[in-house]
Amino acid sequence: MKQNKGRTGDGIGGVGASSGHVDLQAEYAQQQSSMNAMASANGVKQGNEVGADVQHRRNSAESQVDIDKNSVNSSGSSARTDYNRLQKEHEQGNKNFNDAKSAEEDRQKWDGGSGKGREELNKIKDDLQKRIDKS
Repeated sequence: MKQNKGRTGDGIGGVGASSGHVDLQAEYAQQQSSMNAMASANGVKQGNEVGADVQHRRNSAESQVDIDKNSVNSSGSSARTDYNRLQKEHEQGNKNFNDAKSAEEDRQKWDGGSGKGREELNKIKDDLQKRIDKS
């Protein structure tokens, strides 16, 4: 045991093994002070500093996640708005096409000057004239 007592401080650097003094509390305080000074000189943070740093980094990360989440939600909303607008334009385009197609089919069916088509045209003119006269 005496042989091992002398090697207790191996690998710890400036903190040595007990000098054999009877006042262990004073020696502990001295070694603790020495270790704290060495740690501070080499950039080792105290426990409360590390905790505060970790909390700060966590808050920053959570804040960035919230910002990114809002950005993604906003992008989705914008895409939905664009989709709905394009869908309405498509439906209106289909309606316009079908109306134009129907009008063209009706125009091609009308034979120009023969009886039935001419009669229908005259009837439409008369109906319009009656509406104008009433107003």
